[in-house]
Amino acid sequence: MGKLGGWIERGGKSTTPPGVETLWEGLKRLHDMSLVWHIRDQ
Repeated sequence: MGKLGGWIERGGKSTTPPGVETLWEGLKRLHDMSLVWHIRDQ
C-alpha cells in the first residue's frame, strides 16, 4: 500500500515505515484500479 501512495523505500535500518496519509493514498489508488477492472469486465 505504501508504494501505491508514493512512499519510496530507501533501504537501511533508519527507514521509517509509511505513514497514515501515505497508506490512505495507496488505498484510494487501489480502489480506483479495482473500479477500472470492474468496469472493464462488464
